[in-house]
Amino acid sequence: MKDTKEKILKGSFQLFLKHNYEKVTVPELEKATGISRGGIFHHTGNKKNLFIEVVNKYLFELHDVQQKFSVPEECTLQEFIEIYTKSIDNTAKYVHSVTEIKETELTNYYYHFVLQASKYHPDFLKFEERLMINELALWTRIIKKAQESGEVKKELDTTALANQFYYYYYGISYITSYFGILNTEELRKQYVFLYELVKA
Repeated sequence: MKDTKEKILKGSFQLFLKHNYEKVTVPELEKATGISRGGIFHHTGNKKNLFIEVVNKYLFELHDVQQKFSVPEECTLQEFIEIYTKSIDNTAKYVHSVTEIKETELTNYYYHFVLQASKYHPDFLKFEERLMINELALWTRIIKKAQESGEVKKELDTTALANQFYYYYYGISYITSYFGILNTEELRKQYVFLYELVKA
């Protein structure tokens, strides 16, 4: 039963990546999942609940800060930059592994999926707010420790610097979505450049 549910969510995710939620038909869901209408709705209830479960799995759970970033208690800012960019790269590779979309088109399609989630998932704004708070708190904690240890200039505003690191990723990921792929190595290089500017 669990395998069937996973098959339904995976197939539906691939479909919702490429097509607007409201235009996806039940026959298309049957074809994408390999499961009959009765089987799909036995596990999910209806199309809206199916979409919500797909978003929960491939957006909310995937980007949960606690699960996404495994950060040691004693972690330098330099080490965290490597952890952060590697985690983003691993997430992108995972999404690619469960879809049939070309890697060069994946970021574009994933942003389309996120926009659909913002429109049709009732808890989307709560999730985004929690994600922002938790991720900014993580950057702030790492930077504050880096300032206390002498790794980073103490006179810099901790919150402002955390915002710089946090928003830089979301800015570059949005821009590169037009071209279809997020270059995590380029992101890492830019973070290293910023790190060199702020280190003590």
